[in-house]
Amino acid sequence: MHFNSYEFIFIYLPVVLVSFFWLAKLHRKMALIALTLASLFFYGWWNSSHLALLLLSIICNYLIGSYLCKNRSVWVVTAALLANVGVLIGYKCLHAFSGIILPLGISFFTFTQIAYLVDCYRGQVCDKNFMHYCLFITYFPHLIAGPLLHHKEIMPQFKSAAMFTIKAKNMAEGIFLFVIGLFKKVILADALSFAVAPIFKAACAQEASISCAEAFTATAGFSLQLYFDFSGYSDMAVGVSRMFGITLPINFNSPYKAVNIADFWRRWHISLSQYLKEYIYIPLGGNRCGKIRQSLNLLTTMLLGGMWHGFGWTYAMWGLLHGLFLVVCHMWTAFRQRFFPSLKIPGGRFFAQAITLCAVCVGWVYFRADSIVSAHNILSGFFQPLGAFDELLVMVGAIVALFAAVLTLPNSMELAANFKVFRPVGAVITALMFVYALIHFHKVSEFLYWQF
Repeated sequence: MHFNSYEFIFIYLPVVLVSFFWLAKLHRKMALIALTLASLFFYGWWNSSHLALLLLSIICNYLIGSYLCKNRSVWVVTAALLANVGVLIGYKCLHAFSGIILPLGISFFTFTQIAYLVDCYRGQVCDKNFMHYCLFITYFPHLIAGPLLHHKEIMPQFKSAAMFTIKAKNMAEGIFLFVIGLFKKVILADALSFAVAPIFKAACAQEASISCAEAFTATAGFSLQLYFDFSGYSDMAVGVSRMFGITLPINFNSPYKAVNIADFWRRWHISLSQYLKEYIYIPLGGNRCGKIRQSLNLLTTMLLGGMWHGFGWTYAMWGLLHGLFLVVCHMWTAFRQRFFPSLKIPGGRFFAQAITLCAVCVGWVYFRADSIVSAHNILSGFFQPLGAFDELLVMVGAIVALFAAVLTLPNSMELAANFKVFRPVGAVITALMFVYALIHFHKVSEFLYWQF
């Protein structure tokens, strides 16, 4: 079931909301059980055969976590982590080389539980309630495509009285965020995909050389498509959760406004960035073992971050590129602080943002391409003649305008924080955006991050 579908918007979500708050008046535990079952139904709607894997993973990891809370055994936690990673790698390999259907959200629910096990071993888990743990893992707004949740952020909310009471403010802000996300996905991301996909397909087939205009459309267009698709999903997830009185962590904070690549990773897919830092980069030694070791740690962390998305040379290249970008970023920062601590360059912030954005967009080409060769075909187009620019003029203009909007306008969370300021005008605009998105449901499309 997709967020951007009539079934979800007009049947599933209203029924689950009404049922949850009705049961909450009778008994809170019943409401939590109902929400867990509804989440399992949501997951099973896509492929019920994968429910067994999800449930087995939850039960096994909960039991191991309970044991680790009482017995901090390094052997048990190591075996449990290897088992989780082994299952994930196994499915990723079968998907990459045999074409089997990858269980939805397997990376998200596996990494979430790995963090839980590590924290159980560290003695940092306070809530050991099985029902809370079940709901924490299966909670439908985040289960398929994130954000990656941490038990300390979510499980305490299941005991809060605020979660079981309908609040008009939560409903209004939740609907507002959901509609913004829906608009991003249906109107912006899906429209960009129609312009981007044929160029990447041609680059893969090597039918003809890619022109400069086509290279720009593919590179910049996909960068925006992914941004609107994933941030749109995250907005919808946060919005739906707000309706239930649950606060999900913010996963995006205007990442294309970043002034360097480290700043980008503090803004893009924030939950994954924090996970990679806390559970991979720091355990490897972080920046505590000298500059060379720090550089190796960065490259290793980002390579694993790339491979988290899938086993393929393109994902590995994307991860290594970002690792290299981070190494250069840290080297430049250290150099500037040592030799030019007070240097201020006119327009320096704009220049830094432009360089960072270009680096990120180049990386997305490898992320999207079917092969390294395809990515090189796209990027080599920037050194080719302009090509049939008139045929792409409207799309190029739209891409430039969308980038201008992304780089200058407040993001959805900033708008939600000031929701009261622009009522009732904002309510009218929200309604118009909702109707406009609904009438463009020509074809329900998957979110890009569902494949991970």
